[in-house]
Amino acid sequence: MVLMAVAVLAATACTTVSPAPTGIRLSRPPQTVGRTNDFNVGEHYTIGHMTIPTSVKRPVSVMAVDILHYRGIEVLGVSAFEPDDESIGLVPGWPPAGYEERDFRDPLAGGVQWSAEVDLIVGIRTREPRSGLRGLRVRWIDGDGVVGEHTSDLAVLTCAPRTCDDGDTDEALLMELGLMEQAILRTRD
Repeated sequence: MVLMAVAVLAATACTTVSPAPTGIRLSRPPQTVGRTNDFNVGEHYTIGHMTIPTSVKRPVSVMAVDILHYRGIEVLGVSAFEPDDESIGLVPGWPPAGYEERDFRDPLAGGVQWSAEVDLIVGIRTREPRSGLRGLRVRWIDGDGVVGEHTSDLAVLTCAPRTCDDGDTDEALLMELGLMEQAILRTRD
């Protein structure tokens, strides 16, 4: 298991990788998979759909955004914004193209608090023709000083043009990248 600490990366511009318990079971498929064959090696994209639950007491401060398992990517940064009717999913560019009107802020900067809803996005650069990530964890301190976290079992898979074909299933690509373990079939004797 590997943990990429986006908080440390965003603050220091270096990659920190360490073993960590993740709460994600790699023996099972992820809850959600996003896949694209549109990004060449070195291109940037943005992933989103991360939020702090509305039930968390406000104001809230983000402590960390972690990518739990990954291969062939580099994290470029993390930003946050107050959402309107449209959230940001998997889109080209970092910062994401077409969202210039958003008030993106560094959620990890000291003293930044959110009194309303907050969506988080992460900028990614592909480093290999087949790359991916799995598991996103957001940690926060709520208005009462209580630390909380939420982990999403989201997988994002990217293939450079012509490196994946229709026969490459999401499951096969997840296993190739080490983002899912091969199921062990057991039978009764």
